[in-house]
Parts: sequence; C-alpha cells; structure tokens
Amino acid sequence: MNKGTAVLRQQNEKKALRLLRTAGSLSRQEMAERLGLSKNTVSVIVQKWIGSGIIREGAPEDAGGVGRPRIPLQLVPGCFQAVGLVVGMSSIRYTVTDYGSLVLEENRRSVQGLSPEDYIEELVALCRELLERYPNVIGIGVAVPALLDPLTGRVLSSSHLEWKNIPLKERMDSQLPVPVLVLNNVKASAMAPVQATRLESGKSSFYMRIGEGVGGAILLNGGLYYGESWTAGEVGHLCVDREGPRCSCGRKGCLEALVCIPRVLEQLGHEGREWSDALGDGTMVAEGRFNRTLAEAGGHVGFALSQVVNLLNPHSVTIDSPYGRYPAFCDAVRKGFEDQALTVPASQTGFTFTHLPNASGTGAAYAVILEYEKE
Repeated sequence: MNKGTAVLRQQNEKKALRLLRTAGSLSRQEMAERLGLSKNTVSVIVQKWIGSGIIREGAPEDAGGVGRPRIPLQLVPGCFQAVGLVVGMSSIRYTVTDYGSLVLEENRRSVQGLSPEDYIEELVALCRELLERYPNVIGIGVAVPALLDPLTGRVLSSSHLEWKNIPLKERMDSQLPVPVLVLNNVKASAMAPVQATRLESGKSSFYMRIGEGVGGAILLNGGLYYGESWTAGEVGHLCVDREGPRCSCGRKGCLEALVCIPRVLEQLGHEGREWSDALGDGTMVAEGRFNRTLAEAGGHVGFALSQVVNLLNPHSVTIDSPYGRYPAFCDAVRKGFEDQALTVPASQTGFTFTHLPNASGTGAAYAVILEYEKE
C-alpha cells in the first residue's frame, strides 16, 4: 500500500467513526451512501473496527420481506475515552468522557502555591493516574485561563496563573503516551454547547461566558475560529461605557469590568464571596437592588452582543452564566440587544441562556475527540 492510499484509507476510517458517533446506528449500506464510498470499502473499514473492538453489530432487523435483514452497526461503549483538564489558580478539575461525551468521572485536585514547573508535574502525574484507570484514552485536552498559541500549545501569558511563555504541550507530550491539546479555557467551554446542541454543519455561533471574567468564542462549522493572533471572540474587552470602571487590562469601561461576578457581588455588598454562597440565604434575590443590578449588567451584555451580531452575523448566540437563571438579567439582555442591533440580523439570531459549571472540562474532552477525527 503506497503512502497516498494509506492516507486516504485513514481519512475514510475517521469519517466512518465520526458518522457512527453522531448518527448512533447505521447499516453498512447506509454508511456507504452517507460517506459516498463503495460498500466494499465500508465493509473493509467496518471489519477492521469490529476486529479492534471499536464497532459491534446489533441484532438483524426485519427488512419487511424484501432483501437481506438490516444489520445495524454501533460504536462499542467505552471503546475510546477523552480527558479534559481545567487549570485553575488553586486546583485542577478533571473530566473523563467516553467517545459519545458521556461523563465517566470528574473531580478536582488541589495545587496551591506551585511554580509553573511543579504545576506541570502535577498535571502529568494526574494524567498518568487517569490513563491507568482508562486505558483507551485517545488524548488529553488542557483548558488554561491564558492567551496561548493553540497550534504549539504554548502559554504566552496568564495573569491569573502568572505564567509567561510556558511550552505546556511540549512538556506534557514528552512525558505522556497520548497527544495533548491545549486550549484557552473559554474557547474550551464554547465546545460544550456545540456538542450538546449539535449545531448544523455550516451554521455559525457566538459563545459568551460570564464568570470570574468575561470571554467569548466564535464557532464555525462546529469548530473554533481563533483569528490571526488567537484572540478572536474576546468580547470581555469591548468598551461599553467610556466612563466605566478600570478593567484589569488597563482600559476603562470594558464589559468584563462591568458585569463579571466579582463586580456584581461588589455592587451588592457581597464582595469576596462565591456567587452560590451569596445567594444561599435567598435575601439577595428578594432585594429590589438585586434585580436592578442584574438588569444593569444585562443591558451592558445586550449592548455588547448587538455589536457582535452587527459585525459577525452569527446564526445563534449562547450566554453561559449563573445570571441566566434570573428574568431581570435575561430581559435586559434582550432589550439592550434589540435597541442597538440591526433589525434583520437581530430577527434571525437565536439566543440561548445556559449555565454549564464544568463546560471547560467537557469542552476540552470533546475538542480531543474532534481533533482525533480530523482527516
């Protein structure tokens, strides 16, 4: 088999895996039709994966008295796993999923006060433990709160971690038997809604995450668009109020400085507390000040998203934040958006409010699956 034939066969094998992962169950004939391949080519691929324990045949289904019974093919549960790690200032969160993105295990490990070198050693040690428990891991996705080069996996800078110019992928790859994929944490989070909603091929989406900070991501054809310097989608540093508070980036009036969770808690007199703790006794929700504060934040978010939609014209927008539970915020987002967005794109853009606490972990694991399926 020459090199060109081998590459083509590998591409067809990855297409077959992706098709079964997304479709769930198909016959050989159905796979051949959808992939545009001959039935003989598909049969060769299927036999290889059956022999490897990746695909299994289901019970024959009656074809209604015409032709041979349909034999459904499915991926074997647990045939592959993917790991998503979320790098934090004081802990590493980890998620292990199967090939269909079902979470098999998730937890966190404390890593307070470590240097970048020691932190990486902790990451590697955790990965080795997970690989012992899950021998069919195809890769490890690492989500980092940082500006980074996703091609080389080098962390260029992280104010949260005080990391600068760290070759994270290179160091982990040299010590682990499976490939490592390094992503910005918000970009990783953006992948979780994609796999959950299964955006149609060709549709674009904008994802915004509001938490300790504010970030965004642009998704095209189910994948991430990074831009020339890997900062595409950074909505948190859009200026929405020139006279607003100073942001951590040094400028005044950035969206992040106005709507991030620490800022909202400060306005409510709950500075330094966790969002869930501050809401624990229910008093904040009952206060009119709470609704007014969330409405103000929602207005800023709606204004920022109107600029995004006017410029990018995405098919849909997802806002991932604990604020999405409250009508005062959601209503203000929609109003702020409708007041400023152009009529036509505004009428054709779908809005979703969600809160996925571990989106970075599941998204990083899903990104590993997509990377594995690349042709």
